[in-house]
Amino acid sequence: MEEKKIMNVQEEYMAQNVVDFLRSEGIDAYYMAEGWGEVSRVLGGHSISGYNIYVRENDFEKAKEAVKYFG
Repeated sequence: MEEKKIMNVQEEYMAQNVVDFLRSEGIDAYYMAEGWGEVSRVLGGHSISGYNIYVRENDFEKAKEAVKYFG
């Protein structure tokens, strides 16, 4: 199944909060730092590019509506 990026947040705690909220709404989600952001997270403890949050393509519209107040 395809996945789509729903949003990007700058802090890992916020990414975890959004993922936890989506899961409580019955939407499977995860977050990931990508590219140089992942390298900076490993070396410095923080992603310079933030954290992308992904959901399944068939949950995208529901997830987009659910997170509209996050940012």
